[in-house]
Amino acid sequence: MNAQLAPQLWDEHSTDCLASEEKRMASHPSIEEDGSSAAGDEKSIVVLATSELTPLSEVSPSTLDGIIQTLAGKSDWLQLHEAILLLRRVVVHHRELVKTQHVDVFLRPLALESDSLRSTPAKNALLACAECFEFLPRSVLERSLLTGNRPEILDVLLRRSVCEKKFLRDAAAFAVQKLANHLAGLPLLLAVAKYGSNKNAKLCGIAAWAISLSLQRLQQQQLEAGTDIRQSLTHKGGESLRVVYRALAVFRESKDASARAEATTSFQRLGELLGREALESGLKDALSGAGQTGVVARILKDAFVMAKSGKPRLVRTGSLRERMVKDATVGAGGQRTEAIVRVGN
Repeated sequence: MNAQLAPQLWDEHSTDCLASEEKRMASHPSIEEDGSSAAGDEKSIVVLATSELTPLSEVSPSTLDGIIQTLAGKSDWLQLHEAILLLRRVVVHHRELVKTQHVDVFLRPLALESDSLRSTPAKNALLACAECFEFLPRSVLERSLLTGNRPEILDVLLRRSVCEKKFLRDAAAFAVQKLANHLAGLPLLLAVAKYGSNKNAKLCGIAAWAISLSLQRLQQQQLEAGTDIRQSLTHKGGESLRVVYRALAVFRESKDASARAEATTSFQRLGELLGREALESGLKDALSGAGQTGVVARILKDAFVMAKSGKPRLVRTGSLRERMVKDATVGAGGQRTEAIVRVGN
């Protein structure tokens, strides 16, 4: 994935948003002060970076209930913008107040605002999504976000990551990155794999990138914990992981170069996590058709690269631990998490 899709990818666009919260609040009546907001000029509103968010002076469960009531109600766009700003402050500084039942309610309004035609509220909501993924516990998020009938956030984030406005693309991709790192696991892989049939090649590139990031995080967790996580990838039965194999096989043949590259990287990471025998068996079960043997052979060839004399190949270098350390370091700086060299003639 392009280096623009990195931890600091929206920071460069926040230089025009570095006014203090007090200055912004003075410019616009807040929900805290009078319970309402007059319609304002979108261009005059400052979108605060995460580092600029301050704790609420007085906060209680009823504070969060009031914010959610505004988000779920028929409020004007400026009221919604202010409510999301307050939600961001709660998530970052008072996360212990946020429970699963709250997430169940505010996910849909966040998705709608992230998809807003107004750029400022959309960016504010996208940053709120990223902060939810970063600061809220996995146990609070996962059921609401990846199961049941609420896939809106993931869909909006993937679509916004390929929209025309760069600062919204960057904010959405940053949220996707936080999501992939925080909720890495089979439920997320399955949710993203559904986009294997999407006709938008660029969106397929983002989806493949999300899968690759999630697998990278699983590798890191395996190294950190020193345990085998293969069971967590197959605990729902082989069919579940086969869905991921099929999506990656489609991404590997995509018109989008990023989708092809990230799919190849994902198969390499699956090979490292599962082993050659398990990956080969899973691919043969997942992929069908007259050309199955050739497709599986090519995927395995790329997933388990071995240098052969006279044939230049792309080879990842170093031990798994060394590569993961490098991936983590490079990823923090926004570069694509892949180390390759060309060998042979």
